[in-house]
Amino acid sequence: AGAWMDDYAGLSSRASTIPTAFVVGNFNKAVEGETYYEIDEVVTLFHEFGHALHHIMTVCEYPSVAGISGVPWDGVELPSQYMENYVYEKSIFKSMTEHRNTKESIPDSLYKKVIESKNFQSGMGLVRQCSFSLWDMETHMTSDDTYDVLAKIDEKTSLMDKVPENRFLNSFLHIFAGGYDAGYYSYKWAEVMSADAYSYINGDKQKSDDFRSMILEVGGSLDFFDQYKKFRGQEPDLKAVLKLNGIN
Repeated sequence: AGAWMDDYAGLSSRASTIPTAFVVGNFNKAVEGETYYEIDEVVTLFHEFGHALHHIMTVCEYPSVAGISGVPWDGVELPSQYMENYVYEKSIFKSMTEHRNTKESIPDSLYKKVIESKNFQSGMGLVRQCSFSLWDMETHMTSDDTYDVLAKIDEKTSLMDKVPENRFLNSFLHIFAGGYDAGYYSYKWAEVMSADAYSYINGDKQKSDDFRSMILEVGGSLDFFDQYKKFRGQEPDLKAVLKLNGIN
């Protein structure tokens, strides 16, 4: 299950290769010769394509710092989460949708419901991710039992007490098997930056070119956050991520 991007070849003048990547996704099968994807699958495709862009637009010939290599986790997830936002742009969304029988594009009333559904309880989702991030950082700074740490974080972030038998952390693979230990915060921080970048660019070609040259092309060859501030002219604005999640 799932989807991912991987690189096939890097940029090399010596080997005469250009950056090449592939995206693998497990999506719906064709029905009666036609394939229709669920919204989440389209978001996933755009997400992985963002990773692909990060790889194929590199100008670095050293593999250790080209594309996503040598980039901190929050920087790796910036282009991918940035691309997700385009799925929900009205003109793009309507161009990708059609009724299976009539072939008509999605009506405005249903498009509105899609956005409302996306943003439903988004505040709770934000708090949930923040609680995971706080627990992750706290766990790596103390020798206390990790479930005691979770209970302390829950006092600040959870609306309901967990049942005593809860062992969620035993299956939290991002931390214990996925390389995000002491770095889970990067998911939410990448969303903050991607929303900020998306709102800032807003279809402007020059700003899009700046995003390419200052973020995508340089990979890990320069300090990521310095490059982001250079692109943006300031640190990320938290208001953008709240607005895109329907939190005003």
